[in-house]
Amino acid sequence: MAQEVSLDDYLRMAKERSPLLREYRNAVIINRLDSQLLRAAFRPQVALISNNVYAPTSGNFGYDEAISNGGQLSTVIQASKNFIGLSNLNAQLGTLHLSSDSMRNTFPAQWDPKLGIHVT
Repeated sequence: MAQEVSLDDYLRMAKERSPLLREYRNAVIINRLDSQLLRAAFRPQVALISNNVYAPTSGNFGYDEAISNGGQLSTVIQASKNFIGLSNLNAQLGTLHLSSDSMRNTFPAQWDPKLGIHVT
């Protein structure tokens, strides 16, 4: 018995397996992630920096504790904020938005607004 495959089945498989459509889907997802990274970069950043040195001593062997205090411990907490203007952030986000819009307009029938990506 022969298997029957309709034209709709072939079109659906072509949409699922199309490298071009997959590339557009991935580009939209990358644009969304890039915009999240940009927003995060404009928030305050906190870093903990630590420099620890242990000077071992054992009886008559090793470093003198009077000189080394047995080691050195130092810790720095650093907070930084990017003061580049909000207009710069909005311009960069606008570029990503325009790029996503152009991809949406390329295949408008494939666009799913709930997911924010092309669907197959």
